[in-house]
This record gives sequence, structure tokens and C-alpha cells, in this order.
Amino acid sequence: MANIPISPLIPYIGGLISMAGIVFHIGKQSEKLETIGFEVKALENKEDSYNIFMSNINGKLLIADEKLKNIEEDVREIKIKLNKR
Repeated sequence: MANIPISPLIPYIGGLISMAGIVFHIGKQSEKLETIGFEVKALENKEDSYNIFMSNINGKLLIADEKLKNIEEDVREIKIKLNKR
């Protein structure tokens, strides 16, 4: 059997394939991180809009409560005036 010399290019080709695999996986990980970052921003925006919505509802309820208190006071005054007659 003849001794066949191993080509000197084979280790370089193997190294290039390994580096390409590493770069590919780094790209996949960075894409995942970008997606996670987008989701976090979207959740923050959703929470901010929810807080604004709840603040508006709370403000409207406070106004309605104040109006009801004024109506109760007016009804009491009317009852007192009617009872005096």
C-alpha cells in the first residue's frame, strides 16, 4: 500500500467550517435577543397605555362620585324644605 499524504488544506477547511458554524450560531442568538428586546418594549408600551386607561376611568369615577354627593345634598335640602311646610 502506498502512503497517501494528507492534504495540508484539510485542517484549514475544517477550521473554516467550524468558524462558519460559530458565526452562524452567534447570529441565531443575537436574533433571539433582538426578539426578546422587542417583546419587552411592546409589553412596556402596553402597560403604559393600560395605566393611562385606568387613570382616565378613575378620574371619571371620581367626577361621577362628586356629582352624586352633590345630588344627595340637594335632595336632603329639598326634603328639609318640604318637611318645614
